[in-house]
Amino acid sequence: GGGGGGGGGGVATSSLPTNTMPEEPQADYDQGCLDLAEQLAESGDAITVSEAQQLWEEVGENPDERKTQTIEHVIEKFPCSDEAVGFFFSKLQKAKQAKCKKNRFLVIAETLEKRCNGHALLAILAVGAAGVAW
Repeated sequence: GGGGGGGGGGVATSSLPTNTMPEEPQADYDQGCLDLAEQLAESGDAITVSEAQQLWEEVGENPDERKTQTIEHVIEKFPCSDEAVGFFFSKLQKAKQAKCKKNRFLVIAETLEKRCNGHALLAILAVGAAGVAW
């Protein structure tokens, strides 16, 4: 217990209640997949490509929007090896490709670049590879 308080003073510039959390609601994600990701990340090591495959099996081969968002959340929240990110990337690409015919390469690449600064080059390479593969 203890602690708390602090702050105060000044003029309240916002009418929002202080207990609103900026984070997105957990309910938008696939809990089974998140639980597995947490277990895998507990070791302190980055998620490997074989672990990434386990996570993908958890959401299934044709995941819905909620499940693809879960995978994107995992990439963002948990440390993933470059290979794991590449694996997720190609799988997400296929899943989204199947859902809508529009070319989403660049959108996904930009999203991944923003989320994983270190993986920007990988994202671009994956886009290139994806272009060749399909």
